[in-house]
Amino acid sequence: MDQSSNENTHYADHAMAVTDHEAIYKKVTFRIVPFLFLAFVMCNIDRMNAGFAALDFERDLGFSAAVYGLGASLFFIGYSLFEVPSNLILERIGPRKTFMRIMILWGIASAAQAFVQTPMQFYIVRILLGAAEAGFVPGTIYYLSQWYPPARRAQMQGLFYIGMPIAGVVGSPVSGLIMYSFQDVWTLKGWQWMFIIEGLPAVLLGLYAWKLLDEKPETAKWLSATERDFLSSEVARHRVQKGIHLGRSVLAAALREKLVWAAGAVYFALICTSSAISFWMPSVVKSFGFKDPLQIGLFSAIPPAAMFACMLLLGRHSDRVGERRLHLAIPLLIGSLCLLGLGLFKGNLLLSMILLCGASAMVAGTYPVFWAVPSGRLPASVAAAGLGFVGSMGSLGGLGGSAIFGWARENFGSFSAGLFIIAAVIAVGAIIVLICFGTPQRKGPDASGVPSPTTS
Repeated sequence: MDQSSNENTHYADHAMAVTDHEAIYKKVTFRIVPFLFLAFVMCNIDRMNAGFAALDFERDLGFSAAVYGLGASLFFIGYSLFEVPSNLILERIGPRKTFMRIMILWGIASAAQAFVQTPMQFYIVRILLGAAEAGFVPGTIYYLSQWYPPARRAQMQGLFYIGMPIAGVVGSPVSGLIMYSFQDVWTLKGWQWMFIIEGLPAVLLGLYAWKLLDEKPETAKWLSATERDFLSSEVARHRVQKGIHLGRSVLAAALREKLVWAAGAVYFALICTSSAISFWMPSVVKSFGFKDPLQIGLFSAIPPAAMFACMLLLGRHSDRVGERRLHLAIPLLIGSLCLLGLGLFKGNLLLSMILLCGASAMVAGTYPVFWAVPSGRLPASVAAAGLGFVGSMGSLGGLGGSAIFGWARENFGSFSAGLFIIAAVIAVGAIIVLICFGTPQRKGPDASGVPSPTTS
């Protein structure tokens, strides 16, 4: 009888402890995650809103499609060059100062696009915007690691993928509305007001970051002493692990993994295609016959909504059945066919919107499924280096996607040639998946679907 009573007491205490722990993590989540999520949404809006300015660049500044395409892509030059230095600065000054610096600088750089007059000025500002934004996503991943143990980080990190389509759903109509409502106000064009108004929230968020965010649980006054001790001990307990250093031998070992090169090639195709679609979507929608920026903004919000739904459904179904290869290859092939059809069949608004939604959803919706493969199959000793290399190859895809699309339109006179090129790129990516993303040799499921923090 006493033994049974002791066991019941033990289970009751355990249940109470679990409940208390959940309450602590909910408290942390409601404090920091909404802010970081909102910042990521604004990050994507400020990165992509040049696509709406491009609707009027040719008329107001004389920028050709090739000029805009190159300028949009140069964002990735600044991003790639300054991502590592930004991370090194974060280690020296801490996340709070780092977030304040990044958000204020990217808000200023985004607003500065309103005052460009020449192609060279546009190129420089786009590089500066990429440099300013560099380090935000890795910094966020690092910051979350100060508050959550590994088992809880995946769910928090997954929110940032949702921020990408949310930015499109919210940002597209807002950008169109600003351009429509502020045209020629105080002698400024609508697209100039768009850059200024949408750059301001990032500056305000940067200033608020200093007040809201604490470096780590030990300094959080909004937590009790018991809560601070629990969070600190949980993070410290999981931090005591065998370190993985990015030395030359590890990098060399990572580059000997065939999966690293295959995943890098596929990610190159993914970023190349999705960046081209994102940067050029307003112009593509305009080519359907719309002239009003507000209408273009509203219709440009539909494909990101489809992307949001596909990202959730595809990732969830892939996790449930434990299959990655076909869940990645088949959507990419469908996306390629949608892009091909979009270039071939013109004049039908409904069909064009269906094809554009299909392409956006099938390509960008596969990100969580894609990262489940290399993050789950690479040996732990080379995973960090391998995933970093995959992310770098993806940045090269972002550099080329929009530029190739603009070049094709400039030289062939329509969007069809650009659509055909990126359709071929993503089809090649699907073929690589079918050939190289076979059944893993290791036993057990191939991955949990955890997204990587190395994405651009």
